[in-house]
Amino acid sequence: MIIKQGLRSTKKNDIKVFAELEKVSNFTWAYIAGWIDGDGFISTLERKKGGTDRKIGIKLIDREIVEWFADLFYTSLRKVAKDKREHGYNCKTMYVTTVSGLRAHYICEKIHPYLIEKTNQANKFLTSFGAYTIPTYMKHTDKEFMAWFTGYSEAEGTFMFNTCEQDRVNAKGEKYKYKSPPKVDFRVVNTNESIMQYIQHRLTVMGFKTSKLSRIKRSFGFVGKKNARDRRLVKRKDLFNLRLSGTRAQVLYQDMLPFMRVERKIAKVKLSLAHI
Repeated sequence: MIIKQGLRSTKKNDIKVFAELEKVSNFTWAYIAGWIDGDGFISTLERKKGGTDRKIGIKLIDREIVEWFADLFYTSLRKVAKDKREHGYNCKTMYVTTVSGLRAHYICEKIHPYLIEKTNQANKFLTSFGAYTIPTYMKHTDKEFMAWFTGYSEAEGTFMFNTCEQDRVNAKGEKYKYKSPPKVDFRVVNTNESIMQYIQHRLTVMGFKTSKLSRIKRSFGFVGKKNARDRRLVKRKDLFNLRLSGTRAQVLYQDMLPFMRVERKIAKVKLSLAHI
């Protein structure tokens, strides 16, 4: 279902969009690349009847960031009907925006220098338009990397701030409430070990102290809807976990906050920073 109609792709409209996108800073393109690396998609599919279907987009439960993408690219914002996952429960409503054609080509060229995980998909996407010289990547400045990492973390990371209150008894036998110091914890989890190693290396070089990259082994799980004919058992990929906690996370948050856009995660970060 279309919630907000985008600007139709015509030669005149695309020229207008390109003029507006020229005003976007490199740091914003790096941030967008982080989101695309994390929760976005770059798709190049050959149609059975000929031609190529090319799309770049993002699909999330967080309407605000999808709507921000839609507004920036002048594309439609759509709400996706609820679907049933493998265990049979209804997932949350998701929002999606996609861009195609020359507008997608322009956007892919802009984010390509900052992509890390989806570089191969971007290469395939751009070369499908014809001859294209593939630029080098992972040459970000520290600030460009932080913009990318912020987008990637808002897609793949978890920002935690927890307080705990317990009932205790003092030496006199009197009951009282004990409130433990706030716990600040930041984590990024992904199945791509090389990307996670690169992130850890880059953060370390920039002076941030991270935990060792830990491996979370996973067993088999089902793919497909419950009771569906194509439902099958597959071996799930192991996860790699990078973690910063306490003041280490707070120092990182100070550099990430200027680039953040997801309000519920911004609130967690600001709350964490307020307890330095």
